[in-house]
Amino acid sequence: AMTTGLDVLEHYPYECTEQTVSRFLPNLEAFRAIQSLGLDAPDLQARLERTLNAGLDRLIANQNMDGGWSWWPAPDSAQYFGEGEQLVISDPYITTYVLFGLNRAKVAGVFVDEAVIQNASNYLLTTMASLWGDLETWRLDRIAFMQYVLAQARGMERLGMDANELYQHRDRLSPWARAMLAMTFETLAPGDERSETLLSDLNAMGIRTATGTHWEGSDSWRNMETGVFNSAVVIYALAQQDPASPTLPEAVRYLMAHRDARGAWASTYETAWTLMSLTEVM
Repeated sequence: AMTTGLDVLEHYPYECTEQTVSRFLPNLEAFRAIQSLGLDAPDLQARLERTLNAGLDRLIANQNMDGGWSWWPAPDSAQYFGEGEQLVISDPYITTYVLFGLNRAKVAGVFVDEAVIQNASNYLLTTMASLWGDLETWRLDRIAFMQYVLAQARGMERLGMDANELYQHRDRLSPWARAMLAMTFETLAPGDERSETLLSDLNAMGIRTATGTHWEGSDSWRNMETGVFNSAVVIYALAQQDPASPTLPEAVRYLMAHRDARGAWASTYETAWTLMSLTEVM
């Protein structure tokens, strides 16, 4: 089932920034998992060779001057106007997803220019500060994603302070953001009790139906949020930090029940996160 989903991602006909990351990242994670099990996976390796370097090159070439990325790369002629005034506007959410992909590639031993990661991190730190002004759920959710990715990239003391503040608002977070916050605490201080509390809450929040267990959030289009995405990120966190959770098998069943006729999920973003979560379960 995972191989079918990877096929759909590889041959998806468009090349926006999100799809560039979604094309190589789940394949990278699946290949690393298969390797860790001591198995051969020539098909996965061949697909990774086709998608990884091309994807990284594309991302690095399209990083904006502010350190972020836009949904679509702009032609060189559209980058500037007049005295260096930038027309291309970076998107914080997409930039967070790109930095997540770059971090994972770096962990896998792939060379990624440190300046690219540093510039992206600086952009997110600046942008994250501006989100605190309004405590709408979609903003808090986005902060949780940024904190998790920045903790993976930099592991800063300041992030621990920000994560603690976000923890005070945990009841307003969507399930996927609670999962991100739990992983942030575990990254900054393994065994943190707050991480355990968040995961315990998530186990209790699961919605149990005939097709399995899933999680629903605020359904914010700003964060590409869906029930499948919420469930995938929660599974991603539980599989790493609470692999004995009795909720996991039922949650996986829910994801498998929501594949479409192609053998993938509703979007490239949903498909990528679902495949990464299944990889962690495997």
